[in-house]
Amino acid sequence: PHCRASYELPVDDTHPDARWHVARIISEAINTTLWPVPGPVHINVPLREPLYPEKDLHYKSEFRAVQLTPPQTNLTDQQWDELLKIWHKCPRRLIVAGMYPPDKDILSYLQKLSKDSNTAIIFDITSNMHGGLNLHHSDMILGTRNLEKLKALQPDLLITFGGPVVSKNLKLFLRKFKPRLHWQLQLHSRCIDTFQSLTHILPVSPDYFFTRLVERTQRVTSSTSEKSNSYQKFWSECEERASRALGNFLEKAPHSEFTAMNLILKSLPPKCNLHLGNSFVVRVANFIGLQGTQGVRVNSNRGTNGIDGTVSTAVGAALVNDELTCLITGDLAFFYDRNGLWQHDLPANLRIIIINNQGGGIFRILDGAKDLPELDQFFEVEHHLTAENTARDFGLDYFCCEDSKSLKTCLKKFFQPSKRPAIMEIKTNKYVNAETFEKFKKIMWEEL
Repeated sequence: PHCRASYELPVDDTHPDARWHVARIISEAINTTLWPVPGPVHINVPLREPLYPEKDLHYKSEFRAVQLTPPQTNLTDQQWDELLKIWHKCPRRLIVAGMYPPDKDILSYLQKLSKDSNTAIIFDITSNMHGGLNLHHSDMILGTRNLEKLKALQPDLLITFGGPVVSKNLKLFLRKFKPRLHWQLQLHSRCIDTFQSLTHILPVSPDYFFTRLVERTQRVTSSTSEKSNSYQKFWSECEERASRALGNFLEKAPHSEFTAMNLILKSLPPKCNLHLGNSFVVRVANFIGLQGTQGVRVNSNRGTNGIDGTVSTAVGAALVNDELTCLITGDLAFFYDRNGLWQHDLPANLRIIIINNQGGGIFRILDGAKDLPELDQFFEVEHHLTAENTARDFGLDYFCCEDSKSLKTCLKKFFQPSKRPAIMEIKTNKYVNAETFEKFKKIMWEEL
């Protein structure tokens, strides 16, 4: 469940014991949002008439919060010995990072592990690992239909951490070419088995695990000669081909969602706080990837994969962050949540980019949906709305681009510091988008 817990406050708080109970419940709720797995909680506040307080009523501000000091879960030396025996017996080791906030410590230890020729590390754009690891296009690599190559990429040991993954190709790959062993790093006991291969739950934090793993494997490999193989080398060769094929594809592709996303990602200012909408937006961004030198933090409302709340989330992030906050979203997700802009003081560091294909264009490329007679009316929900009036209503600057040339020009001005937030609307043709994506899939299937 996405909601970590649900709480109900007492109806009557006039008695001192009831007020103590309220404070205890709220403390527990706050602590539950932080540990063991951070996330939202629900607090129900029951009300009854009269709803408005009397004039002489004053609430006391004293609140005794119960502070929680999270424990550090460790593995015993015996447990580490057993895990390391497995580690060294598996010549093909794959580490997969799911959705995760930026963490320099974890990244530094993963960089050390990536020097091991038997170990490959792959990640999504939402993993925030683009700052130091080299396999940026695993989603594209695993889109190949070459079964021999996929078999060569099959791991013996899979180690996963973080939240949900974006890549559908990764899910399909690991479900078909299952690892012999799968370790999941998580601080709870629920069996979240996305790849249908889970064998071990290790109830430790990723930073603890990778820190100790590097220390212990370096200690062992310095005294024993572990046989190396070409597992990581093969991944690196696939990365080179994918990167080259993607570059050639984007250079020749017409103005579309793919080329627009490529220009946007390359133009993001350093240390930008990037929010990615769901559906096609996050998937195209995942195929293209980010450069590590940009220092961009990536966020996205992933999990249920819905379009709810994308604008509201970005507005909230901009309010608590001094860095530029940029939301990239589709048109339906934007219009669905544009009341998230209903704020007295929208932060000037907010930028919203809408890739407008006049409907739910992703259904035009999905097998099954694209061939249905109800596609236009009930799946795609074609419309001819623009965000210009919305920008004017809520006091945002408005930019509009209809081709790659105007987009390049607008992006330079769009990301400049300003006294007002801004919206950029990029118009694309749904038929060109679908045709462009089909060409991209063909490259994945046949050239990788």
